[in-house]
Amino acid sequence: MALSAHLSGWYNLAQRYRTVTPFFGRTWHLRAATFHSFTGYWLTLIIGANQEGLYLAQLWPMRWTHPPLLIPWRDVQFERRRWFEVGARSLLIGNKAAIRVSMSRRIVAEMQGLRDACGASV
Repeated sequence: MALSAHLSGWYNLAQRYRTVTPFFGRTWHLRAATFHSFTGYWLTLIIGANQEGLYLAQLWPMRWTHPPLLIPWRDVQFERRRWFEVGARSLLIGNKAAIRVSMSRRIVAEMQGLRDACGASV
C-alpha cells in the first residue's frame, strides 16, 4: 500500500494537501480513479467537492498510507476531454509537478459545476 502511495503521487500530494478536519460537502463514495494513468484505485475512494476544493480520501484500510487530501480549487485544473478517455475525464492536481487523475466524467462535470456555482477562485 505504501508503494502505491508513492507510485500514484498520493504521497507527494499529502505533503502539501493533507487534511485532518472533517469534510463537509458533496461526496461520492466507493469510487474509482486512476493516478498518473497507471495507478488505479478501484472502488476505494471517497471523492468530495465543496467551496474550498477537491477532497480525496481512501477507505479505512488504506488511510494509514493515504491520508485524506483537500486540494484548493486554484490547484485543480479540469482538462479537456481526450479522445481515449471513454467515460472519464482528467484533472491536473498540483501547481508544480501536476498529477493527472482520471475519474468518472459525470463526477467531474458535477464537481466543476459546484466549483463554478460557489464562485471559487481558480
